[in-house]
Formats: sequence, C-alpha cells, structure tokens
Amino acid sequence: MFQLFAEAPLLSRHIRVHEFQTLVNERTQGFVGREFVFKAIDDLLKDSKFPSGYIIISGEPGIGKTALLAQLVKQRGYVHHFNTVLQDIRSTDAFLTNICAQLIIRYGLEHSTLPQDATNNSTFLSELLEEVVKKRGNQPIVILVDALDEVEDFRLHQDVNRLCLPPDLPDGVFFVVTKREEFDDRLSVGRRKDIYLRDDDPRNLKDVRKFVENFIKEYRTDMIPRIKEWGITEDEFLTTITERSEGNFMYLVYVLGDIRDGRLTVVEIDNIRELPQGLKDYYQRHWRGMRAVDQDRFDKYYEPVLCYLATAKEPVTITLLAEWTKLVPIRIHEVIEKWRQYLNQSKLEQGEPLYRIYHASFQDFLKEEVGLVKYEDGIAVTALRKIPGFLDGGDDR
Repeated sequence: MFQLFAEAPLLSRHIRVHEFQTLVNERTQGFVGREFVFKAIDDLLKDSKFPSGYIIISGEPGIGKTALLAQLVKQRGYVHHFNTVLQDIRSTDAFLTNICAQLIIRYGLEHSTLPQDATNNSTFLSELLEEVVKKRGNQPIVILVDALDEVEDFRLHQDVNRLCLPPDLPDGVFFVVTKREEFDDRLSVGRRKDIYLRDDDPRNLKDVRKFVENFIKEYRTDMIPRIKEWGITEDEFLTTITERSEGNFMYLVYVLGDIRDGRLTVVEIDNIRELPQGLKDYYQRHWRGMRAVDQDRFDKYYEPVLCYLATAKEPVTITLLAEWTKLVPIRIHEVIEKWRQYLNQSKLEQGEPLYRIYHASFQDFLKEEVGLVKYEDGIAVTALRKIPGFLDGGDDR
C-alpha cells in the first residue's frame, strides 16, 4: 500500500508516506490481542441499523489506540491519517490533502491532482467519498483517523467539526477515530457509535498479560535470569507486571525493555512488587532517580537535550540539538544512548539520523514535571538569530 502511494508522484507529496509507514512498523511490533475491539468495529460495519457513520474509540494515553489503528492499516490497508504533535502533523490541511490523495490513489479515482480549494472545507472530500461508494458497491469504505485530541487548527470556527470532518457520510462509509477519553471531540455528526478502552477491562488485562508472555518468550535468554534474581516464578512475574501496569501497554514497553536490558534489576528494586504503579509513576521515578545519581550532569546534559526533543515539532538531528543546547555532539550522543528507550530514530535516504520522543505521554510528563516554555523560547531565539539584524547584534530582547 505504501509503495502504491509512493508511485503516484503528483499526489504522493500530499501523503506522509515515510512518516506513516515508519509509525505503522514501530507501533505494530509485538502487537497482540485486541480481538474484542476488532470484533466491535466489524460488528458495526455489518450492522444494518448503522449504515454509515463515526466509530469513536476512546482511551487513556498508552492504552494502545495508535497501535490498534496501525494494525488495521497493516492487516487491511485502510485509508488512514495519524495526527501526531511530536511530528507536527495535526492540521486540517494536512488531514484533508492526505485523505483525499489516498482515496484517489487507493480507489483509482479519475483525479490527477487536488483542486486548490480542497482544504477550504470538506466539500471535495465528500465528493470523493460519493465516487468511491459508486465504485465499491456493497463493500464498506473505512477511513482511520488517529489522535483527534492532538489536532490543532485555530482557523476553524468553533461550530465546525475538527478536521472539517463531514457531519453526514454516504451509506457504506465509516470513519474510525481515536481520542483520549477525557477529550471533548467536538463532533457534530449524524451517526456515531462509541467504543471505550478501559484499563481495568478483563479483556484488556488479558491482552496485557499476553504481551508480557510474548515478550518473555522472545527475549527468554535475557528475561529468565532477571526474573530469577527477584526470587519469583515466571507466573508471579506475569501477574505482578500486569497489575503494576494498570492495563497500559506503553508502561510494558518501557518497563520490560528496562528489565531485559539490565537498566532495572534487583539492585534498583529489590522487591518486584515495588515496581512503579502505572505509566506516570514510572516516568516520575525514573526521571527523579536519574537526577539523583548525578544532578550536575543531569541538569547540564540530560534535561536540556530531552526537553528540546520534546519541544521540537519534527524529528531532529544531533547537529540541530547541538545548536539549540550549545553542547558538543559527543555529549548529546551520550544522552541519546542513555535515554534510547524513550526515543525513536529514523533516517532519510541521505543525511544524519533523526531523533524524536517516542510517545506523547512522555512529552506530557515533561510539560508537567519540568515545563517546556523556556525550550520553546530557545528554539525561537535560535531561529531569529539566523535573520541578519533581527536581534540587533545579539540583543535577545
């Protein structure tokens, strides 16, 4: 599917092929379960009383909403759009151009380019949906939209749906949309069904336990000795991790990775039942624990590099981080290696590796724990310094 998009040069420039393919690959690694969610979606797609409309999936950060949609893209090739504040893909224009271009390519519609007014409103998108319905017959057309809560578009009137999502859809067209549970989605639509992902849902906890089981199986050589050091059985380990995770998959990604790689052992926590409780507690204990080891090093190197990464609107190079932090590249390399589990690395065809924060929940934590305003200001000032005379010889006022 991604190859199909890349081979349509006039339209593919509107599609974040590289970003979305990378995201799908990384978020589906180790994917397990969620059959109860897939069934709920499929049941709605076949429900004669719900001929079209919006299926809204709500849940807490880290519960696996993005991974769920990524798996649907991987398995079924649905048209999709991932809003992500960490890569600054969150505007209505980005959504409309991406989805319209995908629909044209995916369903072979007779449009070689997008009209200039394609992003003014949802008119062109609605026209395309009507065309797709005529070509697809009785087959449902499913469009995935992730992280509605990360959308930022101040140009829209408050009465307009976020992303200019059409209020009414042709029969056979379904939007599957994810959002944080507490978020006001501001969607005024004709037909809507909600699916809630609860962290304490027995089906969710069953998937969590299966994720841990699969992780131990894949990394058995590393994991079994670690588990034995705590003096517990494998089953006790499974039960404890499941309970401490509070049903959160991002917690598992971090904690299990730390145990496997020897960053979290009996030396740091002598009783496995004293592991952090939930994702926020995990972030907080790790952050404050790293600061306590060497506060001077932490304040000089760790905090500024990580906070600039959390503030950046797109993946950045070490060269750019050096420019922002005024640190030598070797120090930035050290920070990246030390905090590698929190970062994603990618690379364009040519050039340096690019780094970004892996999950928005860590960015949320840094905003609350540290505050990112001064780092936002630092990026702005660095950019302004490049404009001759703008800061009047270096006067930042």
